[in-house]
Amino acid sequence: MSVNPITPDVFQGGQMTDLPVFSGTLNGTELMEVVAAPTGQTNAAAGVNYQITTELLATLLGQLNITAVILVDGQHSTVGDPYLPPSGVARIYVNKAIAEPTYITFSPASSYVVEPLVKDIAGTADASGNGIIVQFTGLEGADGNTIVPIETPYGGYLFRPIGSLNTWTLGSA
Repeated sequence: MSVNPITPDVFQGGQMTDLPVFSGTLNGTELMEVVAAPTGQTNAAAGVNYQITTELLATLLGQLNITAVILVDGQHSTVGDPYLPPSGVARIYVNKAIAEPTYITFSPASSYVVEPLVKDIAGTADASGNGIIVQFTGLEGADGNTIVPIETPYGGYLFRPIGSLNTWTLGSA
């Protein structure tokens, strides 16, 4: 087995599945290891091992500020008062017991670090004026639509931002 001269303390061989299953208590000093092959290659043997402690990984994930929001009766039910999701909101659940519309306006795609899900969890969305109306800032849209209506009970979409193209794509919820 060859030793990596740059990082000789990094795990040098086999697959991660070669290691025994960890069954102890985490204390933050454990190392997570990732093997990244060079650009354009799929051969992990030619790759570089990266490592991060579980404590640092938890800190980084915590700083992403990924959250969920639940919108209820009376919230954001007019065009003039849309919900403006911050860039870290990954789930927007609409839980309205009464029939009323819900308006959501996304900021530019380049400002999002997550793929937000918008979903009716109460089953009250319909095509009779009580749907969820998702709009976008400026000239942006999703799959060619400047407005994405969610008009079926329990319906929803995953909104995937493509910041470099100033656009969004839609995925099924």
